[in-house]
Amino acid sequence: MNLTSLLSRYKSSGSKELEIAENIRPLHASTVYHVGSTWMGFSAIRRLVIFGDSYSSVEFLNDEERPSATDPLGIDFPGLTYNESGLPNWVGHLITKYCPEPRYNPENRDKQTEAWNNSPLLVHDYAKGGQTVAGVQSQIANLFLPTLGKKPKWAPWTAQETLFITWVGINDCGVFADPADVLEGLFTSQERLYKAGARNFLFFDVPTLHLSLDRQAKLLEVIRKWNTVLGEQINRFSSKHKDATVLRFSAFRVFEVLLDDPETFGLDPADLYRRGGSIWMDHIHPTSAVHDHIASNVADFLSEIPSKQ
Repeated sequence: MNLTSLLSRYKSSGSKELEIAENIRPLHASTVYHVGSTWMGFSAIRRLVIFGDSYSSVEFLNDEERPSATDPLGIDFPGLTYNESGLPNWVGHLITKYCPEPRYNPENRDKQTEAWNNSPLLVHDYAKGGQTVAGVQSQIANLFLPTLGKKPKWAPWTAQETLFITWVGINDCGVFADPADVLEGLFTSQERLYKAGARNFLFFDVPTLHLSLDRQAKLLEVIRKWNTVLGEQINRFSSKHKDATVLRFSAFRVFEVLLDDPETFGLDPADLYRRGGSIWMDHIHPTSAVHDHIASNVADFLSEIPSKQ
């Protein structure tokens, strides 16, 4: 049964809980583990809180950089990304092209639509280049919890309107870290987010770095092990928190499909192993065009998950 038909059955039945087993592979192998009562649908999400590494970074966020309708990233769009200068990564593409309307228009910074100004999708992005799981733990403990985590007057976020996104592991796999040793710590930090009021969680797995320019034969094995352990940890976390929405987006599968047939996605097959081409910015970072594809798939996945109300 595919995700669409399964979710349709859930919605029509009025079931209070939705759990999809790991062996069901919906939309690009992404997985819905559980949908909690606070999930009002993707269109209801008005804040993204992001933790991770260079793939998600727009610039190191500090307490003075507060997202607004004019600057939803808290800084000038598209921020400082690790792809081409002046072009967005998946975060920027998501809020300008693929999230449910209203959307941010970067071409008219000071002249957004009334709908956007009344209900912007704000991004609190704590991701930083080079970060491992230990870095994400620090982002949560030292940057988020002391400030935004306290629901200050300038950002009175709610469980229903906020999606917490974590994409980390690329740098851990790059040094062949044992996922069993580090992922437990990541989910200790997720528990801290839950205690702070987070209820909507989206985890990204590690993409197919073995196909990047800096490929190594045994890296695929490390990545597969990482993603397997990540899935086990997500499932355990989901089982503990039946009021939470817990999701996994498979960056691995999205990259695998794109790199297997780049021409289908408007990319040059000759660039598969070339720096500065249409696919890779450098030895490990994808171009904005690849980030666009990521954002499109993230939006498709989230849009398939209906509201619990």
